[in-house]
Amino acid sequence: MDLILSLILGIFNRKPEPCIEDNSQSPVVFIIGLPRSGTTILYQKISEYYNVIYTSNFWSLFPFSGKYFKRLITLTPPKNDVKSFYGNSRHLNGVQEGGAILKRWFGNSHFLANISDQKMVSFRKEIEWLHNNFKLPVLIKNTRNCLKIKLLYKIFPQAKFIIVDRDKLDIAYSLYRGRLDFGGIDKNFTTSPPELAQYQNRDPYFQIAAQVFYLKKHMEQQLKQIPEKNFIRVHYSQLKENPHETLRNINTFFDFELRDNKGKKFSSAPLQAKKRKQKPDIIYKFQTAFQELYDTQGED
Repeated sequence: MDLILSLILGIFNRKPEPCIEDNSQSPVVFIIGLPRSGTTILYQKISEYYNVIYTSNFWSLFPFSGKYFKRLITLTPPKNDVKSFYGNSRHLNGVQEGGAILKRWFGNSHFLANISDQKMVSFRKEIEWLHNNFKLPVLIKNTRNCLKIKLLYKIFPQAKFIIVDRDKLDIAYSLYRGRLDFGGIDKNFTTSPPELAQYQNRDPYFQIAAQVFYLKKHMEQQLKQIPEKNFIRVHYSQLKENPHETLRNINTFFDFELRDNKGKKFSSAPLQAKKRKQKPDIIYKFQTAFQELYDTQGED
């Protein structure tokens, strides 16, 4: 039904076919980071304070036709609302990972080195269509994209990447809590690097440490293959303590301007993101696992 509706609405929203066989020149920004690194909070704050197109909960319900409902994919999320549940924000117009939308080009793969030329052109045309209709930058955030940086740069050489960093122990502990919330400590959770399969016989704490270790390694290796002018780093602690300054620094990094949402005033107050108390014995298990990985695999 979603696909049929998109075909019908497409007839009434037809624009001249963009000439983008090589590259789309529309401004597109990817928020990149490991799962549980703070990418969702940054996504929420940028979409709250700036006029951008973002993958909302509504659009993700209708991955093909949702883009035609302009007001429902450009409405600003509720003010100062940074609550979410493992990347899923509240409200119909809240930010969303957009997995159902990106699946159209990337399928279900976590680690993907390439896609067909046809899919590349299709993805570029989608971004071009959005920019031509809304005259706004397109903001995309999905944790699997930390394994697809090189591919995304190949598709969009003009793209900008915001890299969100966080302490590896904090990420590991949050992934541990995620396993408990989604089926149990033995259940793998969220984005996985291909190397994780070789550690299925190890204890869950080592698996989580390996997940963080290899995701970080892949992300850093791919960042070395794109120009430094295309990405900026943001640390979770910096974002949490001074979101206003962080957003301003991000905006000055772009070669286009993010326009402020009307009536939105930046708050200099620290973000009140919920933090669970960490158990020292669990942290020690992660520290031991990370040390073994560094000793055997080397620190990139």
